[in-house]
Amino acid sequence: WVVPTPARAIISEIPPPEKTQFNFGYDYGGLPVLSPDGTAVAFPATDANGKTLLWIRSFDSLAARPLAGTEGGDRPFWSANGRKLGFRADGKLKTLEVSGGPARVVANVPEYGGGSWNREGTLLFVPDFTKGLLYQVAASGGPPVLVLEVDKSKYVACLFPKFLPDGKHF
Repeated sequence: WVVPTPARAIISEIPPPEKTQFNFGYDYGGLPVLSPDGTAVAFPATDANGKTLLWIRSFDSLAARPLAGTEGGDRPFWSANGRKLGFRADGKLKTLEVSGGPARVVANVPEYGGGSWNREGTLLFVPDFTKGLLYQVAASGGPPVLVLEVDKSKYVACLFPKFLPDGKHF
């Protein structure tokens, strides 16, 4: 007989980094997002001077670390392999290696409505949620391509697109 081991519950508290506060909610920077392998979380936090950065907290550590190059960043999303983050800052969709390095501008996003990243390196994103348009672009950059226009007579906005698990459809 094979008896499965029940999954054990993990209870954890993740406080904001010292001298910062979380920026959760759509109007404030998005929600914390788990890495694809479930070992870390990325989130925006603002310090006492009003400076916002994206932070990463690995679950095997008690401390979060700020990501250089994410000043003003919000609404992060992970690459499929968990090595990069996509986010908005300064009206631009950007990507960044979580291990370090400069942020890369991928597209303009004046009223950003979130993004998603598949295994093939394609980003889905909403540059302006008020217009109901969904675009895709290569994570390496290039011209964005319109993939969906929502029926504005039925829907108010387009927000937070997600690839399906196969990574090819949305």
